[in-house]
Amino acid sequence: MISTPFVPPSTPSPPPESTIICILTCPPPQLDDKLPTLEEQGIPQLTSASITSPVPLPEPIPTSKHLDRAFQLKRLSKSLLLNFLELLGIMSVDPEQALQKIEALRTLFINFHHVLNEYRPHQARESLIALMQDRLDKTRAETQAVRAAVDRARREIEGLASITLPEREVEEAEKDEEEEGARSREVDTWREVDAAF
Repeated sequence: MISTPFVPPSTPSPPPESTIICILTCPPPQLDDKLPTLEEQGIPQLTSASITSPVPLPEPIPTSKHLDRAFQLKRLSKSLLLNFLELLGIMSVDPEQALQKIEALRTLFINFHHVLNEYRPHQARESLIALMQDRLDKTRAETQAVRAAVDRARREIEGLASITLPEREVEEAEKDEEEEGARSREVDTWREVDAAF
């Protein structure tokens, strides 16, 4: 067996100084989280008034954007279903004319997706509120458990403090202390006598 000498790996080269300086001095990049409009993307915006529906639907409640979006999503889904059924009818009669209906379905799907994306900040906010509420509830429960443990410990300490020793044990303890004191004085006296002679 032939052994080869160990060659340590080379150390990586340090990053250029310009990168380090930029990291320390440059402002952080700004994220553009603005949702582009459908008109900016070249897609027609289907509003709740222009969405076709087989039956007349009641107007949305103008006081709540959440309900307005839910209403728009319902209308878009009904319109998608209607256009899909029309596409099936067209495909059975004349498949050549299906491209126009497919484009209408594409526009409806993109509008549906756009309304959902408009709702995402609200969804993120609600998720964060639920997460924070769960954390707050957990912290409150832990605090309550700690307080209960402290109360139990205090009751135990008070219970132990209220226990009184019987008088006989107290007298015996005092007697033992006196005897111990007498012994230590006797030992000290003998040490003094030994030191004197």
